[in-house]
Amino acid sequence: MDLLQQLQLDLSRERMICLTGSGGKTSLLYYLGRRCAIAKIPAALLTTTHIRPPREPLFPLVWDGNAAKQAWQHGCVPVLGTPSVEGKLGPPSPELLGRLYEEGWLLLVEADGSRRLPIKFPNATEPVLPPQTSRVITVAGLSALGRPLAEVCHRWELACRILGLSPNQKVTPELLSTLLCKGYGKYHPTVLLNQSDIAKPEDCQYLQTLLHQRGVRIVAATSLKQEVLPC
Repeated sequence: MDLLQQLQLDLSRERMICLTGSGGKTSLLYYLGRRCAIAKIPAALLTTTHIRPPREPLFPLVWDGNAAKQAWQHGCVPVLGTPSVEGKLGPPSPELLGRLYEEGWLLLVEADGSRRLPIKFPNATEPVLPPQTSRVITVAGLSALGRPLAEVCHRWELACRILGLSPNQKVTPELLSTLLCKGYGKYHPTVLLNQSDIAKPEDCQYLQTLLHQRGVRIVAATSLKQEVLPC
C-alpha cells in the first residue's frame, strides 16, 4: 500500500503538517515534499526548531515569499529558513509563514528536535507546533527495539523520571508504545513506525496493535530509506 494511503493523508486537503518524534522526520519531510512536487501541490518545507540546509536542487533554500513563488514556478519545493547555529536553519519569520498559509500553500514543518536518535520523549516545551497545524505525524525508529533506553532515546532522563524507567531498560514494543502515547498522545497524532525493514515483523505488528489499543487511530509502518521517488 502507498505510504500516503497508509497515513490516510490527502496532501491536497491539508494546510500544515507538523512532523514530531524521532528516527526519520527529515526523511519524511523530503518525501512529502517530493510527493507535492509530483502532484503539483504548492508546498514549502520549514522548521520550528533547527534543520540542516537542503542539499539538492529540488529543494532550494529561500528567504522570502517572492523567492518561494519563483522556486515553485520552476518546479521546485522551497525550503524556508533563517541562518542559525552550527550551520543549521532556524524558523522563518512568523510573517512569512502566515503569508504563505493565507495564500493556500501546504506547509510541511519539522517541529521537533531529536539529536539523530531513533526515539524521543518530549519535554514540556516540545514539540513546537504553530497554531495553524492541521495534522501531526509522530515518527519513531524501530532500530530502538531491543536496545537500552539511554542509548536510543532523546531525553531518556526525563522518561525515566516521569515514567519510573531504568536507563538500561531494553526498549520493547510495550515500552515504545508507552513513550509514544505518554509523550505525544495529547496531540492525537498519526504514528509512523520507520525502519520496519530492520524490525521483526511480529514486533512491528504487535506495536501497531498496542498503539491502536491505546487510542492511536492511524498507525503506518515503512522503511523511509526505500521511499525514494523520482521527480
